[in-house]
Amino acid sequence: MTHSFHDSDYKTIVEKMPFAVLVFEMQGDHAGKQELICTYCNPYLLEMYAASKEDLVGKSFDEIRDLFVVKEDTYLAEESKSMLLDTTVNHAFEFCYHQKRRDGSHFWVKGYTNWIIPGKQCQSVFYDCTHEVLLEEKERRTQALLETVLDTTETPIFWKDTNRRFIGANRAFLETLGLESVKIILGKTDEEMGWHKDPEACREIEETVIRDNIHSDAVASYCNIRGRERLISSSMHPLILNGQTTGLVGSFLDITEYVAQQDKIEQLNEELRDALKDAEKASEAKSLFLARMSHDMRTPLTTIMGMTHQGLLSAGTKEEKERYKAIQEGSRYLLTLITDILDSRRINEGKLELMEGPTDLREIRKQVDNIVRPGAEEKDIFFSVQAPGTSCLVRADAKRLQQILINLLSNAIKCTPEGGTVMLKISELHSTSEHVDVLYEVTDNGIGMSKEFQTHMFEEFSQEIHAGHVEEGSGLGLTIVKALVDLMGGNIECTSEPFKGTSFRVLLPFERVKEEDLTDQDKLTLTGLLNEDMALSGGTPEKHLEGKRCLICEDVAINAMIIAQTLENMGVHTDIAANGLLGVDMVRNHPYDFILMDIRMPIMDGLQATQEIRSFDRKIPIIALSANNFPEDIRRSLDAGMNAHVAKPIDNKELIGVILTFLHS
Repeated sequence: MTHSFHDSDYKTIVEKMPFAVLVFEMQGDHAGKQELICTYCNPYLLEMYAASKEDLVGKSFDEIRDLFVVKEDTYLAEESKSMLLDTTVNHAFEFCYHQKRRDGSHFWVKGYTNWIIPGKQCQSVFYDCTHEVLLEEKERRTQALLETVLDTTETPIFWKDTNRRFIGANRAFLETLGLESVKIILGKTDEEMGWHKDPEACREIEETVIRDNIHSDAVASYCNIRGRERLISSSMHPLILNGQTTGLVGSFLDITEYVAQQDKIEQLNEELRDALKDAEKASEAKSLFLARMSHDMRTPLTTIMGMTHQGLLSAGTKEEKERYKAIQEGSRYLLTLITDILDSRRINEGKLELMEGPTDLREIRKQVDNIVRPGAEEKDIFFSVQAPGTSCLVRADAKRLQQILINLLSNAIKCTPEGGTVMLKISELHSTSEHVDVLYEVTDNGIGMSKEFQTHMFEEFSQEIHAGHVEEGSGLGLTIVKALVDLMGGNIECTSEPFKGTSFRVLLPFERVKEEDLTDQDKLTLTGLLNEDMALSGGTPEKHLEGKRCLICEDVAINAMIIAQTLENMGVHTDIAANGLLGVDMVRNHPYDFILMDIRMPIMDGLQATQEIRSFDRKIPIIALSANNFPEDIRRSLDAGMNAHVAKPIDNKELIGVILTFLHS
């Protein structure tokens, strides 16, 4: 049944509809031309267009089109008009236009048009679909972006349906497999493509991913790619849409070269491990050789220097004393050379260590002065020390600090002509209650160094040749100084000009030590502390040692005799044991005030003997005498239960100072 829009009931319904309604009637003009004229628009439409009835009612289709349809979509409106005027089309048809309101804002509408009374009256019913259009546009852009991402990624990606048949793949997939178009694989399985060496295993993995809704990562398999067998690593995940598994999405990488490279790397690593083991064995062998060389060279030097000292004490004529002094100087030079070579080796191996403890910087200064001054006076060089108000107790490696200063001062004296000057200046910088930075400056007016030589003066065996100057030493002194300064966290600088002199500046950071916090063990490292105590009490080493009993455990008879004679000259009663086992037995059966213990001895070494003695006597002072003087050697001595470690060749002043320390404590 056909209703005219002018039926009152029908019009009442349209007035209340939440849609825009526009009614046209076919009317003729005075020339007899038929035209679609708007005869009605409902309130919803007027609100949608921000328009009035006058803008629409009585207007032709073309006028309304030009007023409200965006120019780019006028052709769509024309298509709709043509369909209305086509008498063969008598059904409703849909449309979607880009529109504009009276205020100029844009929106989209979607609806349908149909004849109410064919050939006479038609209606368009539509709504604002802007949100839908924008959402569809966003989806189109997202889809386009996804396709772009898939096609630009270098990883081959594919997706399949629940029957494991291809439904798509990206550009990298096609290029990797040498396929011209995705149509070649659509609707096919891997078995049909014939790629996999083991298709059954691949089929089982894919079926598991789809059936159990799980992912599969980094599955390695062999695949035929472009006629070559390649090793690939594939990963697959369920393809889930609206909560339902609709297939799978996967990717793969050709890992043939990577695996081959990893195999090669592993082979190289294995070769490197073997080489490292060989290097470690060689390093251990070198270290063992150096330890033995140190021991075997220091042991006879102990004899030579000990006998020389005894000879100086008993020499009757000036000529005899000069001969003994020459032997003494040669021995000391050889000892320095041995020490420098061994230190250089440990620097190269990264094994140079510090043995830090409470250190009296004033005593270090005095010792350095006592060692260096005779050489300066012999060359008629004016040697001075300036140290106003320098700190007393700090934590440092006393021997290594002394080594730095003696090396620099010895070089200065060696390179300064007769009548020249050498100065050691010590000053404090950045001092607090907990820390202090001490600056040591060694300055001379000697032959100096060229700018070119200064660029590599800290390298091993570096020596600059000067006309008329005979270069002495191994060329290792500055190398060792630089390494020690770095190890202490300090800094060393140098300024020098040829024939004008040289100045070295060494800045070292120290932690302060409070005297009241010192233990008896700490006092061991404080050279000269007991000598001050003896001076206050009016004592001498002889007075404090007289009547004491000492056991000397030493397998080299001549060295044992030299040590015994030195002590006996101070009133000490001595016994000698040729090995550790005899020494332990003698301690069990005789009372001793202290023990001097060699380390390397036959039958039972000094470490074993000390441990045995400590099992029944925890108090008696045991002092190690060893030709091995590396930090690890000192630690082994202390760990075995010894109280101190004195290096061979023995410095008698050092040995007596250590003995007195423990006798006092």
